[in-house]
Amino acid sequence: MGKTWLGFQGKDVVATIDFGQPTPFSEVYFNTLDNKGSWIHFAKSVHVFVSDNGTDFRMIKEIGKDEILAAKGKIRLQLGNQKAKYLKIKIENAGIIPPGNPGADSQAWLFVDEIGVN
Repeated sequence: MGKTWLGFQGKDVVATIDFGQPTPFSEVYFNTLDNKGSWIHFAKSVHVFVSDNGTDFRMIKEIGKDEILAAKGKIRLQLGNQKAKYLKIKIENAGIIPPGNPGADSQAWLFVDEIGVN
């Protein structure tokens, strides 16, 4: 797990990687934090998209809250054999903090470290 985190309050993370040319890959990985006392919650979902022109993206993988919780925020998405010029990752913020939690009715923080691709 990395030591450097980026935090986003009430916002999703959308990262687009331009490989410069069609490039083979099969995995995307990153970590998210969960520290409810500091209003930090795991992501709600993750979507991975590919494109050859940077405009028309096709979704190739989606995971939800249950899978993120099971992975304890250590996300490693197996994508099969892919080849694309662009890779887009959308990490969805948890949204409004539910009642009974510190910061209830406020926007949750989403913390993400480096996004890696193999």
